[in-house]
Amino acid sequence: MVRGLSDDEARYLDTQLHALFGNSRIVNAPFFTLERLLERWRRFVTEVAGDFTDGIDDYTIEVWHRNQIEDLVREAPPALRDRLIRAVQPWDDRYYAATTPTGFPLFPYSQEPSEEAWWYRLPRRLNPKLGQWVLERRLSPQQPNPELARWVSEHHLFLLPNKESDLPVVPTLSYTARDRIADLEVAQRRRPFPSLEQLVRQFERHGFAMGFLSELEYLQSAQGLVEGDRDRSVARSPEGRSLFYGHAGNEFAALEPDGVHLATYFGPVMGLLFWRDQSERGRPDGQ
Repeated sequence: MVRGLSDDEARYLDTQLHALFGNSRIVNAPFFTLERLLERWRRFVTEVAGDFTDGIDDYTIEVWHRNQIEDLVREAPPALRDRLIRAVQPWDDRYYAATTPTGFPLFPYSQEPSEEAWWYRLPRRLNPKLGQWVLERRLSPQQPNPELARWVSEHHLFLLPNKESDLPVVPTLSYTARDRIADLEVAQRRRPFPSLEQLVRQFERHGFAMGFLSELEYLQSAQGLVEGDRDRSVARSPEGRSLFYGHAGNEFAALEPDGVHLATYFGPVMGLLFWRDQSERGRPDGQ
């Protein structure tokens, strides 16, 4: 709260707020005051730090209101500017603590480009609505975005079976980084890559191109191919690796000579020609 405003400062803020909202189509725009803007930001930050349950539209509307506070700060006389900064700074700090940088901008409610840092952050624990928006945007062929793909990979985005509806999958997006690592470690017990680091490198190199959204989904598909849950051909390389090719999905996997660890898993560009070359250089499995 900004206490003790002089009459001149109060009139100045009224004039600025009218300029910001006077011609706005936002419902109840004429009733916005500095205190209401600050209270709205405080309430939003509290929700983000706790349990924000709304989708991207509601999220960006609230971030847009933070832009309006910033417009007041920029235009204010020095003494008033310092007081406004002191009023909003603790809540900005809490917002930054509760969110993580995305490397890509959100869609501003105003639809105008903005360089402000709050447009480039999302909650550390995404609810399914925000998570679905991230996944859909990552998959949009009209907006290829390497930064977004990297953010999805580095954070807690998984597609897991939906047990509550007829849909095949739902995004489960409330995992922390610790949860993510724990799930991967459990999955690695079945048919592992030599290390989590190698799994992540292989996923980043091949996973997105194959349509997978997480290391877990990528790993489980590789394990399924190797373990024979779908039709595939098998051969052995001169180096002793076991080779697997899934014809229906154009997918190739290899096991290290120890017969335990996955060496790689990808979709070969040359498809069946690649597999013929690999299998002819080696020998059919068991010979």
